[in-house]
Amino acid sequence: TDVKNFGILIVPATASAERPCPLLVWTHGAAFGVPVYFLPTLAEWASRGYIILAPALRGEPLFCSAEGIPALEKINEKCGGKIENLDGEVDDLLGGAVAVRKLPFVKPGKYAVLGHSFGGGATLLAAARDPEIACAVAYDAWFVNPFRHYWDRMRQGTNNWLSWDEYAAGAPAREKLLGLQ
Repeated sequence: TDVKNFGILIVPATASAERPCPLLVWTHGAAFGVPVYFLPTLAEWASRGYIILAPALRGEPLFCSAEGIPALEKINEKCGGKIENLDGEVDDLLGGAVAVRKLPFVKPGKYAVLGHSFGGGATLLAAARDPEIACAVAYDAWFVNPFRHYWDRMRQGTNNWLSWDEYAAGAPAREKLLGLQ
């Protein structure tokens, strides 16, 4: 399905068609939009010669914590769709990269993806799907525990069980796990 998404694109002042810069996609944690407090870090990375794409993902606003900042409140659009727990969000990340890589000031070829928490999970899944990702860094990656992810998919929603014991005690997981013995 087509989903209208938004994101932040930061381009170094030196980038041009004659001097293209490499792309770095940064995916944020949680599911609340690009954190405003991280914008200076993204700008710092751009000042070092990277094109920075920070996508908001389906079902979330562009910015997290934009309240009280009038300039950001005006442009705080909400992405289409609904949060899918790293199903469609990986498509959002990869779709944003495809679009940005067509720009003349983006260096052709491979690119890097860096993600935190929810974005770390999206980073790992994107790297598994796109051979053009040369480097993937996931820190504090969420949803990479296959058992928890399996349970979420079965429930068609999220859970907050953080321990193996709680997961294993829940039905239908208990029956499935007993069947493996």
